[in-house]
Amino acid sequence: MDPATKNKFGRVDLEVTAFGFGTAPVGNIFREIDEETSDGMFQAAWDSGVRYYDTAPMYGHGLAELRTGQSLRWKNRDDLVLSSKVGRRLVPAKRSDIDFAPWTNAAPFNLEFDYTYDGTMRAFEDSLQRLALERMDICFIHDIDIFTRGDAQPDVFKQAMDGAWKALAKLRDEGAKYNYAPAPAEIMDRVAKIEAVCADHQVPLPAAALQFVVAHPAIPSFIAGTRTIAQLDQNLNWFRHEIPADFWAELKHEGLLRIDAPVPV
Repeated sequence: MDPATKNKFGRVDLEVTAFGFGTAPVGNIFREIDEETSDGMFQAAWDSGVRYYDTAPMYGHGLAELRTGQSLRWKNRDDLVLSSKVGRRLVPAKRSDIDFAPWTNAAPFNLEFDYTYDGTMRAFEDSLQRLALERMDICFIHDIDIFTRGDAQPDVFKQAMDGAWKALAKLRDEGAKYNYAPAPAEIMDRVAKIEAVCADHQVPLPAAALQFVVAHPAIPSFIAGTRTIAQLDQNLNWFRHEIPADFWAELKHEGLLRIDAPVPV
């Protein structure tokens, strides 16, 4: 059997490779695995055609998610399927106060069961932060089975359906997007109109945007991330660019700025 064979996953529009990569071992379950070995396994799996990777906050108290994201970060995100889980939140703690068993030298967090709606939303966000990836494709509700929960399973299952499931359904219906999304049509239309005013006054749009921010009395500074000296110089030049008062007046006249919006002077 070819491990790279693609199979449909459940009722959703996803295909996963027949062989998936489970990350409990890279969470240091039972014994420690060093960073080089962990990453080497991810790369070997990738080179073998494996494109489905499963992780969870429980695995190594967050360590597995950290290592998963590190090893997959620069792959083409659309080429792989990633799943993680909710049901536990990670709470920072001193290593000396944590019972890591069965994990060894795991990440410094305590595990707390939480199947509530708010807890699930928080856990989902936290997982994306540890992974440093923009999305997960599948999110399971972890450990609501009889084997794990025993006689409490019916109550745990009800809590998960009332809380965790509703949270995941909302995330699914929203696309499970993070904070950013394509700008809606009305915003793009507004930008086009502002660009036209910029062209009339020979004002670069970025210059107007940078300067407009700090015109508000509540904003003392604008901090722009740059990756090169050339980008830094460009931002500084835009920040220094002289913008005539007529430019801001026209934006207000056209309804593209509020009449009472503070503008540079």
